[in-house]
Amino acid sequence: MNNILALDFGGTSIKYGLYDSKGDLIGTEDSLQIERYISLSEILKNIEKIIKHYRKIDGIAIAMPGNINSKEGIISQISAIPCFNNINLKHTLNEIYNLPVAIENDANCATLAEFWIGNGNECSNIAVITIGTGIGGGIIINKELYHGSHNFSGEFGIMITKPIGHSTYTSYGYNSSIQLIKRAAKIDENIKNGEDFFENLHREEIKNLYDEWIHGLSMGIFNIGISLDPDKILIGGGVSSRQIIYPEIKKYLDSFSNFKYHFVVEPCLFFNNSGKIGAVYNLLKQEGIVK
Repeated sequence: MNNILALDFGGTSIKYGLYDSKGDLIGTEDSLQIERYISLSEILKNIEKIIKHYRKIDGIAIAMPGNINSKEGIISQISAIPCFNNINLKHTLNEIYNLPVAIENDANCATLAEFWIGNGNECSNIAVITIGTGIGGGIIINKELYHGSHNFSGEFGIMITKPIGHSTYTSYGYNSSIQLIKRAAKIDENIKNGEDFFENLHREEIKNLYDEWIHGLSMGIFNIGISLDPDKILIGGGVSSRQIIYPEIKKYLDSFSNFKYHFVVEPCLFFNNSGKIGAVYNLLKQEGIVK
């Protein structure tokens, strides 16, 4: 199986590319813009358009947001793309194209990519934290992706990290990149993205916000680390390429507990392509081609 079509669905686009069984890109990659409330029939037409772009395809590997039963291929009611709710996309595409199809949650795919050929490839246990619009992640235990009892593992952004009162609280998702930029924009409306934010770290108000963010981010990393005791905790998302954050995270982890020697925190190797690469591994594993 050396011509695997990888599709990475987001709320506004489908990223795609052709990969071989080693996870290397062998065909052109691109993306198609889609509407969040697109119909299933339009999605299938877009997939058909992508498939026609390639001469030969041996299988279809899919990464997408939402609660997914990867074994059955069923997407639950909390998909970011509403037309997929309660749809067995795996069965649908298998019937249309008579090809092997595998579907997995996008953060889980990012985790699989790191475990397979990324910065977790020599580990038995890893946790991946993806930081972007929200905070998600995935968990590898004893070299296997851990799904939990309800296919909900790795939803780190829903953790409660800061109780405010008896009925209100702050979730770990408050430390996402988008939330950080929103808070910075209240200080300076010209700060519109991560690049703007880090260029303004010399300003006291922005530096204070950055310190608060790193502290909150580190708290979640500590809780994940102390609960799972992984070989590594890997950080994904655009902010993970900022090397400045890792000494700061280590400083806070060291201050939280004397168990600091357990924590190895590193950036993910893959960024935008992690979902596609992990989806390819998921298909290869499903078909018994890799262990």
